[in-house]
Amino acid sequence: MNMVAVIQVSKSSIDDLDKQILGLLKEDASQSYREIAGVVGKTEATVRRRVKRMIKENYIKKFTIVLNDRKISDKKVKATIKIIPELKASKAIAKKISDLEMVNEAYLLSGECGIMLKVSAGSIESLTEFIENDLGTIQGIKSLDTCFIMKTLKEEY
Repeated sequence: MNMVAVIQVSKSSIDDLDKQILGLLKEDASQSYREIAGVVGKTEATVRRRVKRMIKENYIKKFTIVLNDRKISDKKVKATIKIIPELKASKAIAKKISDLEMVNEAYLLSGECGIMLKVSAGSIESLTEFIENDLGTIQGIKSLDTCFIMKTLKEEY
């Protein structure tokens, strides 16, 4: 009697070397493949091939830079806004909010927490206008709670 083993090959996953490469890129994405290869003890070609695979498989979404907003941006006022939606209105509200220019980040939260926004504005007045004219016109919002960010204690990317 012949026996056949069926092995299911799952989608590619990342190993310890990939995690090490990702850690180095997260720390400084401007590093060359050669520099990374020197740190991880592999060839430049190996690092390049692994990075390309991780991009293709969406482990790496994109390479970007982090700007010092205090030096560059005219949007000096930052705040978080907690939105309490009416029952079953979260998805519709989230869709409308994602298109608003002042919204930097938006999160749909579990339980009764609702939606959390991180916003930036040029002044308290422009933030007030945004809350009244943009958020205030969205149907299904029961309440808003705005907290101004006074000082950044930790910001990690």
